[in-house]
Amino acid sequence: MEPLRKLLLLASAAAVLPTRVLPQPSLSYEKALSAAIYFYNQGPGRENAFRVFQVHSFPSIQPLQEQTQKFLSFTLKETVCPVTEELLLDQCDFKTDGLVKECQVSVSNEQDMAAIILTCNQVPPEPLRFKRIRCLNGRKCNYHNLLLTIVPHWRIPKGK
Repeated sequence: MEPLRKLLLLASAAAVLPTRVLPQPSLSYEKALSAAIYFYNQGPGRENAFRVFQVHSFPSIQPLQEQTQKFLSFTLKETVCPVTEELLLDQCDFKTDGLVKECQVSVSNEQDMAAIILTCNQVPPEPLRFKRIRCLNGRKCNYHNLLLTIVPHWRIPKGK
């Protein structure tokens, strides 16, 4: 009865979150991260591959198999390479305006299996920032020169 309960618990968790079960009793952090990226890139609707842009938390050197559950946080960024089976991510450049995803992965090692639960959320693009300029001491502001410094390629007719 106990193995059936564990199987039902694992099946219900897999229905809620994207989960992968690997037939390996131990995963290093590097292998867990590589597996998570591979599974993310194999997801539906992906045209371009993603690769690690930044790792936020890389835990201590303690082997992953000594702990039942570990968490890892990282950022993925879209590359210029299309998703293929034999993709070498190290050779792919980041896309200039590519999507950025904040990801968390949970790796669980129990009973000679490693389960990976991956959650990624899109990072909104940074808003444009403008500098507010004030005219001091009651002087008249020269908006024409101000616009030329902001948009130098446009010809702006000079007003009276």
